Amino acid sequence: MNLTLALRFLVSKEPNLFPSTDRYGYRISNAFDQPMATSLNSGASEAKASQILEPGNVKRVVEELEGCGLVVLCGRKAQLLTKEIERAGMTVVHAWHTGNRALIAKYQGEDVARASTALARQELRVQKWAKDLLVAIRAVRAA
Repeated sequence: MNLTLALRFLVSKEPNLFPSTDRYGYRISNAFDQPMATSLNSGASEAKASQILEPGNVKRVVEELEGCGLVVLCGRKAQLLTKEIERAGMTVVHAWHTGNRALIAKYQGEDVARASTALARQELRVQKWAKDLLVAIRAVRAA
């Protein structure tokens, strides 16, 4: 849901870069190919750095992203793949993870607290995330 909300904002601000509000209009890959969640009894909510950086996993990610000019790596674990993706000729931008836990941790403050409902707070956090993403994209493009 957060990605859908973010895309609505991004399309309105940068339609040439974000032409679709449909998340399936973009290539999305996970940093690790096996679903992990404590609710799935996997013992952890995310992969270890060693699992993400395993050569076979790195190769998979780079192959899945082949042909992308700009790659947004959301979250610290995904960002472990930066060097390998850049070596493959793609431009990388870092962003916070789009999960609620990460957005709540990052985007706090008076304006968020004043929002009247949980959904309004979520939408405000997502909009702040999207604004930060645009700043990061503009910075790498200007470099």
